[in-house]
Order: sequence, then C-alpha cells, then structure tokens
Amino acid sequence: MTYARRPAPRTEPDAEPPSWSAVRDELRDVVARLPALLAAVPDPHAPAVGVWDIADTAVHLSQTWAAVTPLARGDLAGALRAVPATDGLGTPSGAVFPDMAALSRWTERAVAAEPDRDLAHVSEEITRHARAFTDHRHADDGPRPWAIDGIRGRPAFFGGHILGETLVHGDDIARAAGGLPWSIPPRAAALVLRCFMLNVVSQAVTAHPQTGRSFSIDLQLAGEDRFHLVKDDDGMRIDPPSRRRVDVHLRADPAGLLALIWNRRTVGSLLARGQLLVWGRRPWKVRDLLAIAPDV
Repeated sequence: MTYARRPAPRTEPDAEPPSWSAVRDELRDVVARLPALLAAVPDPHAPAVGVWDIADTAVHLSQTWAAVTPLARGDLAGALRAVPATDGLGTPSGAVFPDMAALSRWTERAVAAEPDRDLAHVSEEITRHARAFTDHRHADDGPRPWAIDGIRGRPAFFGGHILGETLVHGDDIARAAGGLPWSIPPRAAALVLRCFMLNVVSQAVTAHPQTGRSFSIDLQLAGEDRFHLVKDDDGMRIDPPSRRRVDVHLRADPAGLLALIWNRRTVGSLLARGQLLVWGRRPWKVRDLLAIAPDV
C-alpha cells in the first residue's frame, strides 16, 4: 500500500442514498446490452470463469435472475421454484441459504443441472426475468430476507445484487469471447457497491462482530458518494462523512473497486492505473476491509 497526494476536497454536498429507481434504470440499460453480447459469442464452450465456460456463466446469470426476481418481493417459495437443485434449501427466516458456503455449493450444482446451454434461449430467459423485475412496483415497506440467512434488504439492495452479477459476468463473457464490446459504467458500479456489496459486508460483520480487525475508512467513490466505513466491537456501519479522525482515506474508481472485490483485479493493478488512491495514518487498514468482503 502506498501514499498518494491528497486530491482537492469536494465542494458539492454528498449524494442522497441511492434509490430503487436509480438502480432500476441502470438495470434496464445493462440488460438491453446483453442480448447483443451473447449473440456475438463465437464459441459458447470457451473457458470463462474458473471451471465454467461461457455457456455455464450465462446459465448462472439466468438462474440468478430467476431466483432474485421473486426473492425481491419476499417470495421465498417462488425463488425456490425458479431454479433447479433446490433440495434442502430455505431457512426459517425466509432466506434461501444458511451461509455463503451453501450458496457456493448450490451454484455449482444448479449450473451443472441445467440442460439448456443455448445462448439464444438463455438470453431470452434473462430478458424475461429482467422485465418482470424492473416493471414490478416494488413496495418499499421495509427490508426483506436476501439469499443468505440474516441479511436483509430493500428493493435497491436486490437490484444492486443482480446489477453486479450482470455487469461482472457480462464482462467475463466478453473477455472469454476474445474481447467483445462490454463496459461497466462507473455510476452502475457505484450503485452495486453502495446498495449491495457494502450492505452485505456491514450486516454480515455486525452479526459476527468478532470478524476481522477494527478500522475507520473515509471512502469516496469517484464522482459519487462519500461515506465512512467503521468497524468496531459492535460490528460495521456505514456513516455519513464527519470530522472524525479516520485510519485511512480511500478514493476509488467504482468499476475498478467492484472488479477488485469480485477478484477480477488486484490492488496493485488499481494503484498502477490511478484507480485507487490511499493515504492516511494507517493505509494498511484498507486490506482489513478487503479481508472481510464476501467471496463472490
């Protein structure tokens, strides 16, 4: 971790917390780009992510859309009906999986169990689920259970989840297909981080406050919100910026930080490209934040 010269402070007020409508608009944009990407893939069997090829990755994305769409409405039964390999799933709280390890195991089984690998059919399924998700008038009547037991969210949270899946796996497919056109807009990446990723970390750590080391981080997503991430004995919270003395200041390109959390980029590569600026009295504390990020 290296120090960087401090950039000039922002003079405009910090943005309001992202709304469902903001996430919905980004979802509609990214889903509109997906059919052209899948139609341009020359070889669906080209290696993509880990043991998955391009077709596997697209199937996983379709299954995620199928599950998240009813789950966002609080319909656990609908989420379980939507995808294969559901034996033993469902928790008393209304979530699908007891923990992240169970989600990982199910993901592998569900993709392997899907017989349809035709990318045109997969594309149609994603578009159908996406239309149902974005056209639904989601009632923001409080948090509802997410996929993992103990983690809850409002409509923007679920939208942030599936937006991140679509952006990152779209990029995986584009790269595996030889560099097809695909972009991760900074605004969309920032919504994924703010609405979904940081909330997952905060809730998971607060449920198990002994997880990880303490830190206070002043985080600014380039061109977006600024806030303080505080991990202490009570867990982790996301606070408005204040005059408190923090361990480290972090300025990050949203798309770069999203790729880092998804293990598509390294800290070194972001620093080298100027997509990550770190300074303060304890710059190594950034690693403490990354250490508790979920392995997605």
